[in-house]
Amino acid sequence: MMPMNSYELVLTSSIEECDRLAEFLEGIAGLEKFGDKFLTELGIVAKEAFINAVLHGNEGVPGAVVHMTVRVTEDAGARVLFLKVWDMGKGFSLPECSDPLQTDALMKSSGRGLLYIKSYAEIMGLEWDENGCWLTLRMMPF
Repeated sequence: MMPMNSYELVLTSSIEECDRLAEFLEGIAGLEKFGDKFLTELGIVAKEAFINAVLHGNEGVPGAVVHMTVRVTEDAGARVLFLKVWDMGKGFSLPECSDPLQTDALMKSSGRGLLYIKSYAEIMGLEWDENGCWLTLRMMPF
């Protein structure tokens, strides 16, 4: 796999930063010549990962931030996008996350973020230490 381009953004841990995130992704899409449909999917994935980092990772801690890194590489002639989201939280276990498709969860107003993320991206890694939690996602740009 050959590295191509890397883009980084640091956001304050606030839902109001979603507009800055969208502008960041639109800029990348223009530079990388992503199609509109892929940009929409990337936007859903990145926004859900960001919101989870704000609400569940940083949990409203004053001064907390969320780091977003987008890396576009080439593997066997195909472009691959890696999205890495880092928050200052203690991490979580994917198998312990509730399934929003279970009957008792269907009418809940939240809890679908990971479902949306997994609809468009592959979860490549989830790591945490005393400095925070990193979620790494992979997508295939088109």
